[in-house]
Amino acid sequence: SGRCMALGTGCCVGMAAAAASSRPSAAQLEDGVGGADLGGYDIPLEQLLGLPDSPMGESSEELPRPRLTLDFEDHREERRHCGLLKWKVEKGVPDVGGLGWRSRQGHLLKNQTFYSSNPKENLWDNPTLAGPNTWKEWHGPRLRSDAPLMARLDRLEAEQADHEAKKHYVNAVRVQTLDRFYNLKVENQQKEMASQWAPHRRAKKEVHESLNCFEAELDSMPMKELKKVLTPAVLQGDRNAIRMITTRVQAEETWRAAWRDMEKERRDDIRATHEQRSAYNDMLMDLAGQQGRLRQPDRTLPDRATPRTRELSQPTGPRHVTSGAIGVTQLIDYKGLIHVDHKHALEARRPGQGH
Repeated sequence: SGRCMALGTGCCVGMAAAAASSRPSAAQLEDGVGGADLGGYDIPLEQLLGLPDSPMGESSEELPRPRLTLDFEDHREERRHCGLLKWKVEKGVPDVGGLGWRSRQGHLLKNQTFYSSNPKENLWDNPTLAGPNTWKEWHGPRLRSDAPLMARLDRLEAEQADHEAKKHYVNAVRVQTLDRFYNLKVENQQKEMASQWAPHRRAKKEVHESLNCFEAELDSMPMKELKKVLTPAVLQGDRNAIRMITTRVQAEETWRAAWRDMEKERRDDIRATHEQRSAYNDMLMDLAGQQGRLRQPDRTLPDRATPRTRELSQPTGPRHVTSGAIGVTQLIDYKGLIHVDHKHALEARRPGQGH
């Protein structure tokens, strides 16, 4: 460690001596022989210092201004044209900038650059820690072809392409939305101006794939096809099926009503029997000299229910019974019949008589 410190101190002293030797003296400043080199321009030092005798104090427009440019050789054109970049092994290895700073004796200085590392980076991928062979075959050709800059430019172009694609997509969706809204507005205006209009019957298969069958398309068929399907014989058979199903349902409802009446009579008999037993028990308690049961026949509980609650508390019968004359066709027995499920097709087949 002492040797490394000695080498570092010597290097710093050498650099300070070189800087002092290149600095102009006071005599040189008085004689005006000192100068500065700015990108190839030979400008006297007194002009930079703004001395009274210098032209800078009078006008700064006379000074030449160096031009800054960002032009660089883009090797991606060669890669795009040839498919690859031709490279060759470097002949030499730089002492400064590539493999790190070195002392006068040639030893590598272990400064901050030497110990710096990026996450998930191998040691051979660090130019400071790379050896001569690795520099000649990898780092040298890589830096000469500007590979990091090319990768950064490719990434930037990919991000710009994604941004443009997203922008075009958003604009296209916005145009489609505006077009759809405008068409809906025009359609509503036409409906308001028309005296009467009938909505178009859409096919049921558009709702679900299970409705993509022959029976579900009767309502959307034209008259030419309905005449081939809904023949008089088919309609007559459908009406006969409805009559037979209705007769059977009526018989079932008759037996169900008789059963309910029987259950009601049985319930009344059970209540009468319970009242008779209660009266007999009261008589026995009276004959035994015991105190009878306290009864309050006039006592009633307060009714705090709202009219809506009392309406909901009323018993309701089956849906096909409470829906009126058309309620019976809601049973599963009538499913698939033409006169029940295809009223629009019957109206189209026989206008004014189908419904």
